[in-house]
Amino acid sequence: MTGRDAPRTTSAAGLDLALNDMDAQAANILLSSGGAGADRMDVPYGKAVGFYGAARRTVSRELRTLAVAAEGDARAEHTVEALTENFARYQELIGRALENDGRKGGKAAAVDDYRSATALLSAEIRPEPATWSAYRTDPTDLRFTGEFRRELDNITFPRERAAAERTVETYADYQRDDRTIRRLVAEGKEREAVAFCISWDKNKSNAHFGAWMDALDEVTEINRTHFVTSVREGRGAVSGLLPAAGGALMAAAALTVLSLRPRLAEFRA
Repeated sequence: MTGRDAPRTTSAAGLDLALNDMDAQAANILLSSGGAGADRMDVPYGKAVGFYGAARRTVSRELRTLAVAAEGDARAEHTVEALTENFARYQELIGRALENDGRKGGKAAAVDDYRSATALLSAEIRPEPATWSAYRTDPTDLRFTGEFRRELDNITFPRERAAAERTVETYADYQRDDRTIRRLVAEGKEREAVAFCISWDKNKSNAHFGAWMDALDEVTEINRTHFVTSVREGRGAVSGLLPAAGGALMAAAALTVLSLRPRLAEFRA
């Protein structure tokens, strides 16, 4: 359990978050880069490049952890191989998008490459507001589905439900930002749309993204803390039994010798 399932669980969760973060930062790079580097928005661009690199390193690390944990399990090994292959394809498409974005007149091709890359990431979660409202009224309502629902149906620890529900609410804020960005673009306000999308100011898109990530981290930490505590307590219980078990074995050995001595004496006689 502790040797394999725990790394698989934590690394799979970390991988999913890092892939989505990486994808979001790739979009931020393209949005803030200007045209072939002209009119680049330096601060958002620099932050996006840094966050993209950090997310990419996290993905690589989590894939390595998953590969080690999957050893000896053919199905798990196949899954990790597929993930690694898709990640390589994703990086290739993003690399091509950034390369096209860096040349004059290459923005359209860059966007096409980016869209192809995001198609590989099928983990995008879009809870519908109506079904979420139904869940808040009645947690047994089954209309609210998806990955968030899986977490909400698996509430085990104190404070976990409130943290999980905060995750959905902060994601809903971030999802509404998408509609705001699309509306601004439709109104011909592309500059305002870009600024709203990549700004970290309060109530802007990246600020909402940060709040969502904080909420996800809180849920993960609650589960991780209880898992580590349970493992420690289990090991402590086993360790406490070892002296008694050792003593019992020694007593059994001593009794065996004592019971054999009369018989051995007969042979000596």
